[in-house]
Amino acid sequence: MRKRRMRDRVGPPATILGPGAELNGSLQGEGHFLIAGRVIGDADIEGALTLAAGGHWRGAIRADDVILAGELDGELLARGRVEITASAHIRGRVVAGGISISAGAVVEAELQSTGEGEIVSFDERRGD
Repeated sequence: MRKRRMRDRVGPPATILGPGAELNGSLQGEGHFLIAGRVIGDADIEGALTLAAGGHWRGAIRADDVILAGELDGELLARGRVEITASAHIRGRVVAGGISISAGAVVEAELQSTGEGEIVSFDERRGD
């Protein structure tokens, strides 16, 4: 059985913070959030959060599943899985049920997997 990448499973985003946009404060909500801009603050998301390449987050993130392709400076607590792509740069702490890291990602963080699986590395085979 072939494993599907998380971004194939989370579906299209319901809420988007586009490039050039900036949010200072807290973010709460349900659904899939796509962050391509800059956030300074904390989030509590019932659903998925994608920090896109070029996106920046400084603060704490709590969500079900998270895809990190941008820059995170803070703490990430995921109830489910975290996928760290090759374009990601992470400083801080990541705690999740499962963690996958692509070759090329810069991770200057403490990583803790709370699930049964280990922290897994992978090579990206597609450019999207």
